[in-house]
Amino acid sequence: MGFFKKTAPEEKAERVVPNRELVRLSAAFHGQELIYAMVSTWLMYYCTDVLYLGAGIVGTIIGICRVWDAVNDPLAGAVVDRHRFKSGEKLRPLLKILPLPLGLSSMLIFFNFGFASKTAAFAYVFIFYLIWDILYSFHDLALYGMTSVMSPHSTERGRIVQWITIAGGTGFILPGFLLQPAIDNSARLGLTQSQVFAVFGVLCGLGGGLLTFFAYAARERTPSPPPEGSLRESLHLVKENRIMLLLILANILNSLSITVPPQYFFKYMVEVEIFGRTVKGLTMMSVSQVLLGIPTAGALFFATKAAKKLGGMKNVLVLASLVNIIFRAAAYLIGYEGNRFWIVIGMMSVASVPLNMMAIATTTLWGDSIDYVEWKTGRRTEGISFSLQNFKNKITGALSTIIAGFVLELLRFDASKYELGRSQSDAFNKWIWPVFMLGPAIGSLLYLLPVLALKYPRSMQLRVEKDLALRREQNAARKASENPYNASAGTDSWDG
Repeated sequence: MGFFKKTAPEEKAERVVPNRELVRLSAAFHGQELIYAMVSTWLMYYCTDVLYLGAGIVGTIIGICRVWDAVNDPLAGAVVDRHRFKSGEKLRPLLKILPLPLGLSSMLIFFNFGFASKTAAFAYVFIFYLIWDILYSFHDLALYGMTSVMSPHSTERGRIVQWITIAGGTGFILPGFLLQPAIDNSARLGLTQSQVFAVFGVLCGLGGGLLTFFAYAARERTPSPPPEGSLRESLHLVKENRIMLLLILANILNSLSITVPPQYFFKYMVEVEIFGRTVKGLTMMSVSQVLLGIPTAGALFFATKAAKKLGGMKNVLVLASLVNIIFRAAAYLIGYEGNRFWIVIGMMSVASVPLNMMAIATTTLWGDSIDYVEWKTGRRTEGISFSLQNFKNKITGALSTIIAGFVLELLRFDASKYELGRSQSDAFNKWIWPVFMLGPAIGSLLYLLPVLALKYPRSMQLRVEKDLALRREQNAARKASENPYNASAGTDSWDG
């Protein structure tokens, strides 16, 4: 199937999710991504540049914690799949229980109580990070799981994913966009870096958690068959989901790229003259994110239409990977010094359009894979499937963090030099540009290998949807004939 082959005209899928419900779910995703951006993007920087802990040890310990928690995620998902609340739901009630504790733990990670030793400071961060990670695991699988049960139609699920990706994307960008210039200008604001992080911990951590309460307004419309078999059998269902396993493998391979978070490149290597004024690196990172986000913001509204033009969500992933490889290789050859910086930003703005559609494509394929497993086995697996999305995120985050820590150690990075007005090591200054720009390109090349092996054509997707709709109608009719007077009612208490 060619990339730009047009699909045959199809009937528009029935829309069962009202816009107000979609808006509330989008607000919840915005809130969760505020939290996730603070912890996933800024925790390592906070430890190295605010608490002055060693990059190697920070990267290793955080990475090990993420690996350990990732291994436990499938078990958490299997537990969720095997339980129902008395209301008959299995996901939505969690979105009433978890937002407040998640928000509080997210906030407290970035509170610095002036511990006397670095060991005590890191122990505090470590403990609250573990608490946060457990809460986030259950919250994330419930929130993403809702995207697969709010509608039985794949086309509408694509629309849901498109909107929550846009809302989540703005939530993910916002902390960095505001935090970076706040760090650069902390002295003017009369704040220390530690106080800046505490303020953003409240705004993005606690504030983001409170926003996620909006997800409780969403409804579960796709019925889940009663849990069957043992916990072990539930875990074994994973091997039936080839689509999901290939996506997990692709993301793990992508995370093996030898690179570092962008903060380390921008803060220590970038200073740009704008209208006669020198703009520091982290502020320029915010400017760059805006320039990268402008073309992306508009493109995301047309992501599902673009997928149809390209021949499916898989081809969105392939195109985005190829564009990333080509544009990053070209950007590296151009360089970033002087006015060439703006050329590189322009190139990466173009590349960001398909790259940011990857989240929509991946989540849509993830939801389709749940339908496929139900069609194949008769069992629906939102819990285990979206816990494996957590597993994917944590394993890839762990590998990236560990690799980044070792790379910074090899480049002899020392955060304390910045406050003293001293330059980083010669190795850092020489290698940070190729590491920053070419590392992700190598990751995209590795990512392509499993994605190209993914086979789930539109014809198969339509067959699965049709068969499942017929089964659900038959099951509903059978239940009605067996017990016509049954009225389901219940509360949100856990029914094991």
